[in-house]
Amino acid sequence: RGDLMACRVLCLLFVTLVPLGCYGQACPNAKADFETYSTSEILMASETVFIAEFDVTCGNSPGKDLYLHADIEGRHVPISSVPGTNRYQVSWSVEHSAAKVGTYTISIYDEEGYASLRKAQRSGESPDTVKPFLSTEIKHKGARRPGFVVQTEFIAVLTAFLIWWYANSIKGRIGE
Repeated sequence: RGDLMACRVLCLLFVTLVPLGCYGQACPNAKADFETYSTSEILMASETVFIAEFDVTCGNSPGKDLYLHADIEGRHVPISSVPGTNRYQVSWSVEHSAAKVGTYTISIYDEEGYASLRKAQRSGESPDTVKPFLSTEIKHKGARRPGFVVQTEFIAVLTAFLIWWYANSIKGRIGE
């Protein structure tokens, strides 16, 4: 009799708490404010870095504690969040030579959308059939060396050579 009562209490708790755990995971009318960055100078970096930070708003309330995934050119990139806030970040890096100049589209999926995307990819369907939760673009202008077109070391060597040549030519005139 005690086991039956314990079973009923556990079932009642399960039935009441499971919906509460799922409550708040959906985000109707999602909107986001994006801030994006990509490496522009290669002097101090070994790879080109891309970062997109964003705040999610679900209707009239902040989109807190959402589990989001990103798809960038067919590559899965995890999205991190600041716990208890509606602030999220996705970032990745590639070798400078592999970072093409242009626009990178970031498709952001919630858990249900990402599961649908993976299912479409496994079955050979086009990933374009799955609508992303949110999306944005990063415009990458390319990464280059800062400063002059000619390196300063080259200018220093050229200046030293010109000074030597000028001094040597004056020495030759004095010796005549």
